[in-house]
Amino acid sequence: MREDVEDLAQDVFLKLFARIDQIKPDENFPGWLARVTVNTCYDELRKKRRRKVALETYGPLIATETPGVAPEPDKFGKIRVALETLDPKFEVPLILKEVEEMSVEEIARAMGITQTNVKVRLFRARKKLSEILGSAEGS
Repeated sequence: MREDVEDLAQDVFLKLFARIDQIKPDENFPGWLARVTVNTCYDELRKKRRRKVALETYGPLIATETPGVAPEPDKFGKIRVALETLDPKFEVPLILKEVEEMSVEEIARAMGITQTNVKVRLFRARKKLSEILGSAEGS
């Protein structure tokens, strides 16, 4: 819990530092800082809620009780297994977009690639996922 609070404080500080040039001496700095802090906390709560929903939807990773014998995955288990087979360069942007609900611009900044490249990777990831799931249902 304490680590979460420290992480949030660090996020607020980084946001403050990144926008220090936008602060004007005649404006209400304490009010602005409070608003940044509150918004950062709301953002974190939304992320945690999305992670909880994703975990409830897709469930924990499939653990095999007998080595070498894989259990029959349910619908969401099949999706998770299919996601794990994707190349990380396609898996990461797809998870950031669909689970973390990040924008294409945010994903591009986080991954250090262009927005166009993010869109291409998302398209290819969805196509590949569709192919994997389509062939899995056929068998």
